[in-house]
Amino acid sequence: MPYCTKEDIYDAMGETAAKEYATDVSTEEETVIEARIDAMIVKASARIDGYIANRKTVPLDPVPPMIADLCVDMAIYYIVTRKGLAEDSSEKAILEKYKDAVGVLRDIAAGKANIGTTSEDTGETAPSSPAKWKGKDSPFNLEGF
Repeated sequence: MPYCTKEDIYDAMGETAAKEYATDVSTEEETVIEARIDAMIVKASARIDGYIANRKTVPLDPVPPMIADLCVDMAIYYIVTRKGLAEDSSEKAILEKYKDAVGVLRDIAAGKANIGTTSEDTGETAPSSPAKWKGKDSPFNLEGF
């Protein structure tokens, strides 16, 4: 299941720019160009699933906004880098956003970050009871409460 749409990509980078990066030859049909953009969205979504599948039931439905944003950044990276990336250009920002997205996904996979959904949305098991201190003395001074 794709975590973003072509319209999300167009909103983020502009429809003309997205289609220019996705075009191989000037005579390509619009449907071929749009299918290529869709393929990059599917690729980004699959990569996201690969990172979070050990923590969440995938595909995520509904799609959390944070995951949709990460998918947009990753899909744009895949669209732009199809033909290479000039690191000394404005395209470097696209690489940085991609690296940031992968970092967030690694944090989610490691349990260091949350995607902002409840356990019911994702298939995670919720704790059966709140955490309790089991030590002899509490580490907190609760005097006055």
